[in-house]
Amino acid sequence: MMKLKNFIIINWRKMQRRNYLLILCILLFLFSILLIENSTHFFRRIIDDALYDSYHHYLRCDELPLLEEVNKNVREHEKTVEQIKSLEINCTSHDLI
Repeated sequence: MMKLKNFIIINWRKMQRRNYLLILCILLFLFSILLIENSTHFFRRIIDDALYDSYHHYLRCDELPLLEEVNKNVREHEKTVEQIKSLEINCTSHDLI
C-alpha cells in the first residue's frame, strides 16, 4: 500500500513538473511571437493585405520623408498626380463596387 501511495505521489509530481514545463514553453513561444510581431509587423501586414486589402507603410515618424522632398516629388510627377485626381472626380461610389 505504501509503495502504491509513493508511486502515485511521484507520478503526480512528474505530471506537475511536465505541466509547468509545458506552460513555460507555451508562454515563451507566445512571448517570442509578440517580439517578432512588434519588430516586423508580420501578422499585421498579413491581416491588412488579406482582410482589409490595404497597405500601411509602418514607418516611424523620423523615417518619413520631409515636406520638401514630398513637394519636390509631387512637382516632378505632376502629370501623374493630375491623372489620379481626375480619376477621383470621374469616379462615383457605385463605380468602385
